[in-house]
Amino acid sequence: TGFPIRLNPEMMQGIKITSKDFFAENGEYELAFRSYLQVHRTKEDFQRVNQLLFPEKKELVIYQWNTDFTNSYNGGRKDDGAYLWSIYDRKKQQFTVIDIELIIP
Repeated sequence: TGFPIRLNPEMMQGIKITSKDFFAENGEYELAFRSYLQVHRTKEDFQRVNQLLFPEKKELVIYQWNTDFTNSYNGGRKDDGAYLWSIYDRKKQQFTVIDIELIIP
């Protein structure tokens, strides 16, 4: 079920988004981060993790990617959602990818 993983790079589309939109209160990223059914994550957990990973939000270059370029996200797209973001911190020269797939057990 889902293997082999297939992808079509020509279908990949990324949209540049602002730090303000990415970290918006009750925005898509926060809700996806906090939505995992088996682990309760609080707003404070969300803020703490992001402060550790991304202390200088003004330095970030963020892209939100579609997830229909691969069958790897099929389960999440059928259930509660599948999300993919790439974040580059220009100051730290650090590249982070956040991949959240919400599947109802």
